[in-house]
Formats: sequence, C-alpha cells, structure tokens
Amino acid sequence: MRLLVIGLGSMGKRRISLLSKYYSDFLICGVDNSRERRMQTAELFKINTYENINAAIHEEKPDAALICTSPESHGAIILECIKKGLHIFCEINLLQDQYEEIIRSSFFFLRHFSIAKRSRSLKIM
Repeated sequence: MRLLVIGLGSMGKRRISLLSKYYSDFLICGVDNSRERRMQTAELFKINTYENINAAIHEEKPDAALICTSPESHGAIILECIKKGLHIFCEINLLQDQYEEIIRSSFFFLRHFSIAKRSRSLKIM
C-alpha cells in the first residue's frame, strides 16, 4: 500500500514512525509546506517528501492519505484528497464545516473516509 502523510510536524512524524515499525512493506511519502520539516522527515525516515499534494500524488501515486495537519485545515485537505481519488484517515474530527460535503464526496468518488476520535472510529463507505 502507498500512503501519503500530509503534515510532517509531530503528529505526522509519529504516524510515519508507527507505520514504518508495524507495516514495513507500506510505501510512505510526505507533504509539508515547511522545507525544514520536509528535510528532517526525509532524512529521519528515508522517505520522499514534497511541498504540495499534487506533486506527491503525481510522483508517488498513493492509495490513501493520512491528514496530520492542524485541525482548521482538515476540511479542505480531505475534500481535495477525496476528489483526487485517495482514501482518507484523519485522527480527530474537529470539522466545523464541510462535513456534509465530505460525506457526499466520499460516496460519489467511492472513497473510504475514516475519522478516529479517542477510542471511537467513524468509517464512511
């Protein structure tokens, strides 16, 4: 499986670390608009990193994205990824808007959208 981790701060690095440890056959790449975080992550985990989602999708052809950015950016990023054909995992559901649009897009594009919040998980599709 090919995974795209969007947001390479502490949460993104934690996801990459756990995925690498338990699923060594997964191919992982990352996206962050901070050059410093991209360089740190690439060196630490030996993965390809990109400045934007489009470049990562074009080069890596991921199956799914893990959204590890700040919560206020989740809605727009989730919609962008669903429309580009990626399944989505998002750690916490803090969406104040775009929720209905995300659900409709998930069904329309036949993508899985999973939100984990504390010990519960909502899986759509």
